[in-house]
Amino acid sequence: MAIKRFATGYNAEDTLGRLVSSMTMDFEAPHPDMYKFKGTVAPLSNTEDEGFAEGLSINNMLLRGCKLRNTPWAVGVVTYAGYDSKAEMNSRAAGLHPSKHSTVENQQNAYVTWLVILLVILCAIVT
Repeated sequence: MAIKRFATGYNAEDTLGRLVSSMTMDFEAPHPDMYKFKGTVAPLSNTEDEGFAEGLSINNMLLRGCKLRNTPWAVGVVTYAGYDSKAEMNSRAAGLHPSKHSTVENQQNAYVTWLVILLVILCAIVT
C-alpha cells in the first residue's frame, strides 16, 4: 500500500511521533459521504524521498468500528474525530441520506404504534 514506501527506514519499534514528524499530510475537508476520501502523504524536504507524494483514497482509510486482522503492526493517523468524523456526519445528514432503518423496522414501528393506540382506547372504554 501507500505507506509501505514511506516505511522503508522504519520498523515496529520506531515511535509514531518520529514517523509522523517526517511527513506532511493533507486531507480534504470533512464531509458526510462515507465512500469518498482524498488525501496525500509526502515526506518532508529533508528526507531521502523528497518530492514524492503518495495519494490516499478510501482504500487507505479505516472507519470507526473497523477491525484490522492478520497484520503484525500498523501505523495510523486520526484524520477526523468527534463531530467531524465521517460516521457522525453521515448519521446527522438526514436530508442527504434516507433513514438508516429497514422497511421491516418501519412497518413494525407503525404496527406497534397502532396497537398502543388500540390498547389505550380499549382501556378507556372498559374503565
